[in-house]
Amino acid sequence: MTTVFDDAGTAEHVERIVRGWRRVDRIAEAKQSTQRHRSRTLHVYQDEDGVRRSHTRTPA
Repeated sequence: MTTVFDDAGTAEHVERIVRGWRRVDRIAEAKQSTQRHRSRTLHVYQDEDGVRRSHTRTPA
């Protein structure tokens, strides 16, 4: 990635670009993690035979 921005300016400019890029990546990862957490489910119930059953859903 930095090779694209090498001619963009000083090392300080490139560092600012990289810091911004990393911040965006962290925010996107946090959103994905929250979505995965919200999509998990656990249902426990007792069927007609008295057996407790469970149904879970965990995203990949």
